[in-house]
Amino acid sequence: MKILLVSNGSLASAMLESMKNYFSQPELTAICFEQQHWDKARQEVALELKAVVRQNRQEPILVLCDTFGSTAFIETAILLEKMGLRKQSLILCGMNLPMVFKLYGLRDTATLQLCRSLYEEDSRHGTYLYAYA
Repeated sequence: MKILLVSNGSLASAMLESMKNYFSQPELTAICFEQQHWDKARQEVALELKAVVRQNRQEPILVLCDTFGSTAFIETAILLEKMGLRKQSLILCGMNLPMVFKLYGLRDTATLQLCRSLYEEDSRHGTYLYAYA
């Protein structure tokens, strides 16, 4: 499973840096949508998604995002739709460090359905699912 961390500001990078304290080279990609550099971040997301398609067209894509409705969320959701990847992707909003650790630990064995089930009843605690299936 490919895991992308996307955020407005530097949260995604901070999450990745925190993961490096426990895993020497975590297989995560962090993309930050900084003000006035949204085009660059959008291109980075597109490149990451194209790499997934090149390596394994059927690989599930899990996107952990800072907040529902943010620029990072909207741009990523649009790209997933445009690239025809919506059925193999899940966006979880409300990204936090325990979530990143848990899902990173499950990345080789979990399905998107399992990831979804872990958080679908959690919207009252700030987590929001954006799933197509």
